[in-house]
Amino acid sequence: MNYAIVEQDFKLLDESTLRQIALENQMSYLDLHENMELEKYLNILPLSLIEQYQILCFKEDEESVSIASFKPLEEEVLEKIQNLHRLKIIKIHLCVFTLFQFFLEKVKFLIKFQNYLDRLELHLSKDENQDEILLEQFLELILSYACFLKASDIHLEPLENKALIRYRIDGNLAKILDFDLRSFQALLTHIKIVALLNVAEQRQAQDGSFSKILLEQKYDFRISIMPLLYGQGVVFRILKQDEQQFKLDQLLIAKDRLLRLKTYIKAPYGLVLFCGPTGSGKSTFMHAILNEIDRDKKIITLEDPIEYKLQHAQQILLNSKADFDFHKALRAVLRQDPDVIMVGEIRDEESLDIVLKASLSGHLVLSTLHTNSALEAVYRMKHMGAKEYLIAYSLNLIIAQRLLRKLCECKEASFETFCFQNQTIKGMFYRPKGCAKCMYSGYKGRLMVAEFLFLDQNIKSMIENNSSYEGILQYALENGFVGLGFDALEKAKCGLISIEELKKTSI
Repeated sequence: MNYAIVEQDFKLLDESTLRQIALENQMSYLDLHENMELEKYLNILPLSLIEQYQILCFKEDEESVSIASFKPLEEEVLEKIQNLHRLKIIKIHLCVFTLFQFFLEKVKFLIKFQNYLDRLELHLSKDENQDEILLEQFLELILSYACFLKASDIHLEPLENKALIRYRIDGNLAKILDFDLRSFQALLTHIKIVALLNVAEQRQAQDGSFSKILLEQKYDFRISIMPLLYGQGVVFRILKQDEQQFKLDQLLIAKDRLLRLKTYIKAPYGLVLFCGPTGSGKSTFMHAILNEIDRDKKIITLEDPIEYKLQHAQQILLNSKADFDFHKALRAVLRQDPDVIMVGEIRDEESLDIVLKASLSGHLVLSTLHTNSALEAVYRMKHMGAKEYLIAYSLNLIIAQRLLRKLCECKEASFETFCFQNQTIKGMFYRPKGCAKCMYSGYKGRLMVAEFLFLDQNIKSMIENNSSYEGILQYALENGFVGLGFDALEKAKCGLISIEELKKTSI
């Protein structure tokens, strides 16, 4: 029997099947929904056995050693474990692979991290030059584990007596571990070398970037280094370079709004505006739309920095140090005969004026503005000095959005009654529970909630005639406009988000 094929099959088995297999083989089934203190048992098995046979120890006492695996172990493996613990009973527990994998990767990360620290401490104690190979492996370990957990950012933060590593996962910062400042300083120097930054600079902020292939996938890392009280803090922004993730059909947009959106982005000219706070997914959504646009059209983007690489677009990296700033680049782009222009952000009155005029002169323009709702963007543009007629006849569509944490599959149903936007809501909703897969947060991944203000001729006329905010909103609601909060409510009713996340749209 081909063991590799059997192993792959075991990765697909559900709980009930594994319970039956465990019973037939006189083993136990392990419920990984309970949090386990794996840090206590990291040294019970050597890393070579853990990696080769994908097993881990989750308990040891005077009589036995408990081993977790997603498949029954062959006699050869059992003998190796027994040889390490001759006087103890070896107990094998089966568990579902999708949950077990997160514990296994955590154990491997913690063991390797401590091994690198020990080797680094020994090296530094000899006052030798930095071992760049060791530091490169150390850095790759930190980056790879963050990518496995689908973190968006990595924070390395020096404190008075130690340095912290924290990952931002689904919008929340989670502490991973801490380590000594001497090792942190060596790692910081290596990071600067990799990012081609000034190693000697300690009093100024620095920005850099580099790319790596990790977990068989290419990632770009943007680095920000900032002088702090106890040293220099480092933040990595993780950008996965995979165009397949930018698909409009995967963004859970209601069918009627999605069809209208696809119609509006085919317009030959006009402005599509994306609104929301920092970190609300505006850039990702813009790139998803760019991937939907006819590739026969010439697309030019103005970005600082370039977050996602597009194969069918001409992407321009702004460089103020080289006197190639936003305004100069935007004017030059208009002479490049583009069909579609993406502008990373409307920053001031001058850039707003250029964007509005570009959208009226035969170009489809996509850009972002920091406002809390779609309609607020109109009045923000007025306050920035734009004329009502320019706003009215340039704007085609305004999208306001947020990212909310998505419930993990371990969620549990509950009948709820609550107040939301002056309405009493009753019904069956879902609460977060917590499991190994979601690191016991109850949430796994994030999804976009959004409101789409499609500007028809009546709304354009109301803007040009300086109608009130309330008047335009009332007309929009009567003609199918669905606000951000009610889009979130639709997703809560479908069991995608919790009431806790839903209420964030009312803040």
